[in-house]
Amino acid sequence: MRTLTATATTAAISLLTLTAVGRPLGDPPRGAGTEIGHTHPGDDVRVHEGTEIAGFLGVGYGTGLGGRLGYAFASGMYLGGAYTFYTGNASFLGAELGYKFFPAQRWELEPYVFAGPAFIRVGDTGFGRPGATTVLALQPGVLTAYHFGPAFISAELRGYVEPNPGALAFFGGFGAAL
Repeated sequence: MRTLTATATTAAISLLTLTAVGRPLGDPPRGAGTEIGHTHPGDDVRVHEGTEIAGFLGVGYGTGLGGRLGYAFASGMYLGGAYTFYTGNASFLGAELGYKFFPAQRWELEPYVFAGPAFIRVGDTGFGRPGATTVLALQPGVLTAYHFGPAFISAELRGYVEPNPGALAFFGGFGAAL
């Protein structure tokens, strides 16, 4: 049942994204964060500069829901902010720094690092803290995205160095160039 719900949710999000941008999946990638023709890492100008916005849903410390807003630079660097809320467990707010690679047309691979405060709200279980607390979060991750027109769908894996070393989270999402 969960698989069916996840598939239906992903399909609905994809349909809403397509409706919002008014373009079919076959449209070539364009707008902020997309590759400028065929480029190589190290080229001075590789990516269309501009602002990107995205939302995501997944699992980690419970069900997670979040969003990000960032800027893609011509070199392929990405700098932005993100917020993730996990049901009843924690919230993370911070900055992301990444670098965009394009292994194939339409496909993006972006390793990144997230750092910022984690607002922990669990008792003796999970994080092993006696009560609510705020700690520094450090989360390396990798995002892969399929671009169509100014929009994209994404999958993302995060590893947690702090506050709970060794924990993993997986997210699916959608976004667009602004």
